[in-house]
Amino acid sequence: MSFPLYVPMKNKTSAFLLIYIIITALISTTSCHRSGHTEQQLFMMDTLSDENPDTVLTMLDCMDFNTMSKSERMHAELLRGKAMNKAYVNFTTDSVMLEVVDWYERHGNANQKMLAYYVLGCAYRDLGSAPKALEAYRDAIERADTTDEECDFRQLMLIHSQMANVYGTMYASQSEECELNNALRYASHIQDRAAMCAFNDLKCASLYKNKKYYDCIRMT
Repeated sequence: MSFPLYVPMKNKTSAFLLIYIIITALISTTSCHRSGHTEQQLFMMDTLSDENPDTVLTMLDCMDFNTMSKSERMHAELLRGKAMNKAYVNFTTDSVMLEVVDWYERHGNANQKMLAYYVLGCAYRDLGSAPKALEAYRDAIERADTTDEECDFRQLMLIHSQMANVYGTMYASQSEECELNNALRYASHIQDRAAMCAFNDLKCASLYKNKKYYDCIRMT
């Protein structure tokens, strides 16, 4: 069983507003370096990446990375990695994300570090290295500052979901259930009912898979 790489946001952007944003972004892409608005453009792409990762990847492909500063390149590569994961585009190397992680480890805030390690873990997942993926996910969790009101608890939810996914492929049922419980806890914290339902379904499926039929029936 494969878990979703991400849980859709509850509040959807209206179709009209979304189309307007995308068109504006695509038009400004060709002149972003001349106008000096690269960071603003990257920030806008970040807001689009959850629901329109394919669009973000297209926009990034239109940008000239050679004219960017190091911080802009690292931001762009972090967004590319995030969008690839959202769009189910498999990573074929870890080299870029290792550079991104190194940069944000020295220059990023807690949320940026957490995201960088999370995407690195997803790269290792695609490369078939479960131990490295789990290590990167744990590093991501360690970088989170849960005492900060700006902490990205949704990202923490996704990390634990991915860890459960990896443990599931390793038939480590106890660890899988533990991580699903963690993901469910953060889904409850951010009051995402859709995610809570999804993780409860996955917990039930895990119980059934591991022949814990009584627990599965009780939970259902």
